[in-house]
Amino acid sequence: MGGALAYDFGENHRAGMGISYDSSPVSDNDRTADLPLDEQIRVAAAIGKISPIGLSYSFSTSYVYFGEGKMDQTAQGERFKGEFDTNYLIFIAASVNYRF
Repeated sequence: MGGALAYDFGENHRAGMGISYDSSPVSDNDRTADLPLDEQIRVAAAIGKISPIGLSYSFSTSYVYFGEGKMDQTAQGERFKGEFDTNYLIFIAASVNYRF
């Protein structure tokens, strides 16, 4: 579930922002330590420009929170239990495009 807004500032300047939410893809018992995903909340923003000569560019950033990632598993006689309280990623991107 999510939503986004876009705004055209005129003179070919555009900006956008979005937010989304996904529930946990697996139950706590099936979660593994290599990718301890829980619920996911994403927030993103971007700004860009399209020039009349066919050159466009944009800059964007995204913050993704992966939840606490609680785990309680026993594998090969060893127990792994805990939660990942700083489970997030930050993406920063830029793009340039030229159409001829």
